[in-house]
Formats: sequence, structure tokens, C-alpha cells
Amino acid sequence: MRPIRTVPSKDEREYPLVITAEEKDKVLNYILVVANGKRTAKLNYKDIPDLRISKEQYEIVLEEFKKGDLLTIKDMVLNILR
Repeated sequence: MRPIRTVPSKDEREYPLVITAEEKDKVLNYILVVANGKRTAKLNYKDIPDLRISKEQYEIVLEEFKKGDLLTIKDMVLNILR
């Protein structure tokens, strides 16, 4: 069987295979800073300083927060539930 060819990523950086708690904390801290006490926040992956995970991994982190009932996501606008 031939492997499926995919378009190479434009991002040539190396990313870890495991998303660490430190990276999750960076995302959560960014959410809290952007929300600034409000219940909604607009996020942008590129704006998180020193984040060492891919955009796909970032989306996985947001989904984990969503499954934990910490937030809801609609068009990358977060509604903070707690």
C-alpha cells in the first residue's frame, strides 16, 4: 500500500510529541490575561509568548479545557464558565 502524500507544513519548527503542563499553563494564563476579568476573550495562537506547541496541539489544549467545562469556544471567542 502506498502512503498518502500530504502537503508539508509551512512551519518548519520542531514540536514536542507530548503537550506539557507548562505549555497548557501558558495557554490558560494567556486566556486569563486576555479576558481581564470578563467572561469572554478573543484568542490568537500567534500571540501567546514562548508557546512551544503547534497550532494543532494548541487546539487540542483548548478542547481539553472545553471538555473540563472550563470554557466554551465559538469562532475562537472563549466564554469562561468558572
